[in-house]
Amino acid sequence: MKGETRRTRTSTAVWLSLAVLLGAALLASCTPAPGASLPGETASAPTTAHPVLLVPGWELGCSANPTDWDRWRDAFVARGLPQNEFVVLKYNSCQPNLLTAQMIEAEVQALLYRSGADQVTLIAHSMGAIPARWCISFGACAGKVADLVTVAGANHGTIWAAACALQFWAKSCVDLRPDSQMLRALNIDESPDGVRVETWVSPCEQAILPRESAFLAGAINHDLVKDCVDHTGWKSFAPAINAVAARLVPNFS
Repeated sequence: MKGETRRTRTSTAVWLSLAVLLGAALLASCTPAPGASLPGETASAPTTAHPVLLVPGWELGCSANPTDWDRWRDAFVARGLPQNEFVVLKYNSCQPNLLTAQMIEAEVQALLYRSGADQVTLIAHSMGAIPARWCISFGACAGKVADLVTVAGANHGTIWAAACALQFWAKSCVDLRPDSQMLRALNIDESPDGVRVETWVSPCEQAILPRESAFLAGAINHDLVKDCVDHTGWKSFAPAINAVAARLVPNFS
């Protein structure tokens, strides 16, 4: 009984601490977060479109529904990208992120082979940014990625990862801690040479907190202080989808 009481008190303390931090983050949400790029600033556009691999983030049931990202695919296809060159990665988001990075490597190679292109674009949501960036910096994706776009990316972790012990089934959760081994290694060089990097976040972000955790040094960091996009809202937020598609598929057909 005493052990259970201690665990209950510890759990309560964790959640109270997170609630305080969340409240502070929400109070600061009406102004641009530190590290945000100037309004209207955009990453340079490629001269030609590249195949796209989209990496979803963590899901409670460990598996994302690929159709959640149909609006992204539709926007790219509408601008002329062949439909079979826009792929949503299917994976178990509760598995270790190092394993997911290996899956990204395999899918990138398959995209390059199928399309005949020499590079791809990676788009990553939430936790998906971690294995995507790992593949670029430490995996076989090095030199094969022209653009990286993260939406509400867990690029510097999140305060919610303090509760990872409560998600014992998710081996990937530990990588979301701001001081995790993966993030420490990745954030030595946040925007590798040769890759155009763009990040997106909104003041209504509830999962990646504080929201400036989504930013990357050397990237174009969009902080949409005039728009309210929650963590899952990026799947259908047309202004961001269309802006990213217009930049990455510059030659409308």
